[in-house]
Amino acid sequence: PEADLLRRNFERRADAIAAALTDTKGMTKLTSRSNLQHAQGLLNATLRKPIDGMEGMYNLKKTSKVLRGVNAVTLLGFTTLTSLGDVVLPLIRTGDFASYTRALKNFAQNDGAYRDMIRNVGAATENAVHQRMTVAHGVDSTQFMTGFFNATLLTPWTDTMRDIAAAVSYEHIKSQHRILREKPGSRQGRIARRILMEEGLVELVEDKSLDLDLIMESRGSAKEHEMSDKIAASVIKITNQMIFTPNPNDNPLWAQTPMGAIAWQLKSYPMMMQRLIGTVFGEAFRGKNPAERAGNFAKAFVGQSDNRLAPLAALLTAGPAMGAFATATKDVIQGRGGEDNREFATRERTVSRRLTGTMQKALEENEDLDSILGWYFDGMMALGGLGLVGETLYDVTSQTDNGAYGVQRTSEALFGPSMGLYHDALSVMQGARSWADGKEANGERRAAVREIVSRTPVLGGISWAREGITDRIAGEKGAGSKASNRRGGFNSGFGDGFGSGF
Repeated sequence: PEADLLRRNFERRADAIAAALTDTKGMTKLTSRSNLQHAQGLLNATLRKPIDGMEGMYNLKKTSKVLRGVNAVTLLGFTTLTSLGDVVLPLIRTGDFASYTRALKNFAQNDGAYRDMIRNVGAATENAVHQRMTVAHGVDSTQFMTGFFNATLLTPWTDTMRDIAAAVSYEHIKSQHRILREKPGSRQGRIARRILMEEGLVELVEDKSLDLDLIMESRGSAKEHEMSDKIAASVIKITNQMIFTPNPNDNPLWAQTPMGAIAWQLKSYPMMMQRLIGTVFGEAFRGKNPAERAGNFAKAFVGQSDNRLAPLAALLTAGPAMGAFATATKDVIQGRGGEDNREFATRERTVSRRLTGTMQKALEENEDLDSILGWYFDGMMALGGLGLVGETLYDVTSQTDNGAYGVQRTSEALFGPSMGLYHDALSVMQGARSWADGKEANGERRAAVREIVSRTPVLGGISWAREGITDRIAGEKGAGSKASNRRGGFNSGFGDGFGSGF
């Protein structure tokens, strides 16, 4: 009814006024200038306008856009394979295995009415999804990037995953509503009530007789139910926490300036994953007092069933498993497995090489355990399970003993992949000088050719092709005679060498 709508509108305005009065202590304390600048910057970012102070820096903005575009095209050719882990993110977010399997089953059965109902929610509106997906990968939305992500199948994959995530979100809400109706006084009922309240679905808590299927099926019809928009908004909210397509307010304001965007590129996903991990652990160890939180912590280790622990269990089991599958798939398709990392097979993975001392020796003596833990760790890394902070710390510490190469990789981890472009350009210039000087050693020439080939879209991500082309053009590793260098140099002809070598 219109009266209820006006009442809810008044309540929101009253809450906003009360909050403002509280923040300003009854208008006796004005907000700081920095808060006002932050609010204006957030508004500008939301409206896709330049952040304050950047209006006149057109050239810098254009340079930043070009650099990030080059990185995206040359480095993200196989991002669709990396995104295979998206399949388990809805399960990790909700911990609701029944709703997860029910949603997958409905999609697998190709139920047209069900799919239409989920599509009508609007979680996978392609234009909006693509625009935010480019934000997730640190580039601007252009026709070229649209074509690139469509060509690599990343856009259709993300659309499909968001539809599935929306179905899981809807089934999860429906499941909590049913639990609240059937077991209102139980512990599960109290958890279901809290979940619905956190999603803003107060009406479902107050009226347990509502039929969610009838409400959602009415969307788009002449008799659309008044609750359909609210349920759809909650479904989209949960979906955004599963399949990451960041809004402007999800990234720091400094990361949306031209220079900040260069450093922040490819960091949006691990940041969003870190937020999801925080939600999962917060849910697992939620409690009114330390004793209750300690009880949840103990249950996590003894495997006792608990609604709050289900997301954590999914994170620690299904997450690494799907991450390992994505990693193995990339090994085979990109030809980066085998002993020399050039075969279309899985790469050997162990965890002992990351350890030192007694534990390393113990794991090396148990090869099966070493391999299992290695796959588990790499699977968790592929999923992004360490989050932004954990992943950055791991990348930095793992490169501390790699000399100049470690310094290069560390700078890329901290300041973005554009630092890699700078280092690649230096390697190419060194290789060109080595060719011009006629040096016998071909290390610099191999490095130059490898960097050029590795920056070739899609092809550069295939280890077998990248190393094969490098061997053919710059000579095989260790070749030192001038004759062999001439045979493997550019004078041999790229087309002839490529054709005969493969």
